[in-house]
Amino acid sequence: MDERIVGDDLLKVYVSENGKKVVLTVLAWGDPIQVGETSSDGINVTVKAREERGGSIVQVDRQGLVSKDAKFLDANNHGIMKFSVVDVQQGDGAVLETPQRQIVLIDGGETHMFARYLASRYPGTSLEAPLEIAAIVVTHGDADHFAGLLEISASEENSSSYKRLFIHPAAVFHNGLVKRPSSKDETEILGKTTSRNGRLYITGLEEDLLQVPNDEMNSQFRKWKSTLQHWSRQRPIVFKRLSDKSDANTFGFLATEGVEVNVLGPIEETVERKPALPMLHNPPKEVPEAEGEVVGAYAAASKAYSASHTINGHSIVLRLKYGNIRLLLTGDLNKESEMKLVERSRSGAVELSTDFLKAPHHGSADFSTSFLDAVKPIVSVISSGDENERKEYIHPRATLVGALGRYGRITRPLIFVTEMVAFLTTKGYAKLVDKKDAPKGKTFYAFERTSYGIVNLRFNKNRLLVFTHSGKRDLKEAYAFTVSETGEAEFDTVRQV
Repeated sequence: MDERIVGDDLLKVYVSENGKKVVLTVLAWGDPIQVGETSSDGINVTVKAREERGGSIVQVDRQGLVSKDAKFLDANNHGIMKFSVVDVQQGDGAVLETPQRQIVLIDGGETHMFARYLASRYPGTSLEAPLEIAAIVVTHGDADHFAGLLEISASEENSSSYKRLFIHPAAVFHNGLVKRPSSKDETEILGKTTSRNGRLYITGLEEDLLQVPNDEMNSQFRKWKSTLQHWSRQRPIVFKRLSDKSDANTFGFLATEGVEVNVLGPIEETVERKPALPMLHNPPKEVPEAEGEVVGAYAAASKAYSASHTINGHSIVLRLKYGNIRLLLTGDLNKESEMKLVERSRSGAVELSTDFLKAPHHGSADFSTSFLDAVKPIVSVISSGDENERKEYIHPRATLVGALGRYGRITRPLIFVTEMVAFLTTKGYAKLVDKKDAPKGKTFYAFERTSYGIVNLRFNKNRLLVFTHSGKRDLKEAYAFTVSETGEAEFDTVRQV
């Protein structure tokens, strides 16, 4: 069989059961496929089919048939980018994969869900043959964006082989802010600060996370450091603090495949000849929208500094461009930081308009309408989820969802929410049996995840396909559109065979 790439948007793969053709799986544009001989029934293929196993989704090799009308592309020359936003519940986790299989991880959630997804997508890794990761981008140091990456190294010891994943990241990019022990003052918990013209700035920015003393890290950062040490034992990892002043060659490895990456944030300043990030503020309780869209008025309305809003607002912001297709990845930006980007956009310093937006901060109400108006996305994805009452933030907020629709560039913009595209099946009443569960034996009503909540993007230099899975093998929600050099978008027919 020849290794090829699926050339149709959605391609049904069939098997024969009791003399009838039954859908085995549906592959998407850009998926690998092994193509064999053509028979009277169709083209013989071998594919990776998704199966549920013990709460995880695994891939298994299955033989099947596809239509004689199926289109295939050269496995080494297809030009299709993949970008997947994964349901990690409360948090962010996404994967970028280039046509030449360079892989970039952007955040990783807080639980084991991201690690399980990666293990199912990239099976067969080992200590001797780890999955090569071109870079891990941790947009900022909140646990729901990076603690799940620790679960990747933990998975190496899992008793189930399909849950194991071995990786080697060549580089780790971060925003330079390390959370200190909680005993630190609110204005020192992210590093040493310096005052200038009545404004407080963080000058204690870090580069190599392995060089930060343990007593200068909170517990989650110490665990993250330990994981990084584990990965660096075989080969060194390049650590780099990113900001809008970052070297243009930072993502040079992607430029070799025609991907242009601009780092828009955090917006760095210079204080006492040192790189610095300003402390940001608690949102004012009441600021009229017109006034709230001006950075100075916003800061004046709330003079109280906030470490949590500072680390969120200084998230790494990436704008990726591949031909005519543009992606904007925003971490946990908030209104104060978004307004700063709007100011820079209005001055011509940066370009914000985009086709795909990873919506900031899980759909928080702390957003700027001027920012959304400048971005004007066609497709937006909100990464959110409910785990327990301790992590309930009412994400996404109705105001944000409505604003994404209003400021979209087309009449019917697409808005996805990761927790809404996962599929759970009812299992009925069950009992807790794990010794860690308390009280053991308690009865509850159970559901089982049978499909990851993933928003998948596949795109070449002028066409984008976005699709999600469902509880049915042959049912996908899918849309396609083309984008011209001037940014004009038109919906295209989804090619399904």
